[in-house]
Amino acid sequence: MRTTEEKSRRGVTLLISSGRTDVGKRRDNNQDNIYLSDSPVGSLPNLYIVADGMGGHAAGDFASRYAIQKVVDFVKTSSVKNPISLLRRAIISANNEVYQEAEKDEAKGGMGTTMVVCVVNGVSTEPENASSESSFSESSFSESSYQSESENNLIADSKNKSKKQKAQDTSSDLKLICGNIGDSRLYLINDEIRQITMDHSLVEELIREGQLDRKKGRNHPEKNIITRAMGSREEAMPDFFEVPLQPGDRILLCSDGLSNMVENDEIRDIVREYEDPAAAVDALIERANYYGGNDNISAVVISL
Repeated sequence: MRTTEEKSRRGVTLLISSGRTDVGKRRDNNQDNIYLSDSPVGSLPNLYIVADGMGGHAAGDFASRYAIQKVVDFVKTSSVKNPISLLRRAIISANNEVYQEAEKDEAKGGMGTTMVVCVVNGVSTEPENASSESSFSESSFSESSYQSESENNLIADSKNKSKKQKAQDTSSDLKLICGNIGDSRLYLINDEIRQITMDHSLVEELIREGQLDRKKGRNHPEKNIITRAMGSREEAMPDFFEVPLQPGDRILLCSDGLSNMVENDEIRDIVREYEDPAAAVDALIERANYYGGNDNISAVVISL
């Protein structure tokens, strides 16, 4: 686990984030991977990723780790400035890389990964006397390292509302930009909890079509069937979302090993209980394991 911390002072909003991934109680290996950086990555002011791999004992771990690395590499070297366009291109590029690896290596055939990624705009990235490191964490190592409208509308809106990286707490400059493919989720937590991303899963499609009640969907026998993933096809179709933020908000990125085991209201209560994001992450993972730990569990908590 790696925690990055920055303090808020002089009316400027700064980030505090932490993340960890855990094998859970039922799996032999961990196919989840995470990445978090409070400091700039390429043209982005910060970057946070959770990926949940699939495709056999070793292939799933490779898929999630490789996809994250390729997204980060793309972001670091790209000249694209708009965050939505940049993240979309990064995911599409990483998808192609994972797909090609699966095609040329029989042992990796059928592998893929979910991914949820986010950026927080409107925060300071260079606080005095504070350090911020990027972290690429997985089971074996950690190293420094609205349902959306059309993408075009989001990109145009992002360009028209571009803000400076430093924002006053009293302003509305803070903005969350996130994308997802698969069923890894992003939640916005304050007095309430709101799932920002939309699962790409069979159960979610049945719920949206009115064929299944959401509460019953939690225990549906086909809950783990996802309808989109990175690396499983030549083309990736991530969704993107843009929402305003306020100082004091918490953001949670997680794999389904957490969201399938712990109810949303309980997730909210745990995150709100702990001021320290690292303590919140530990408590979330502990609770998912307490309820059975049926899958690998990953969580990244960002505090504003």
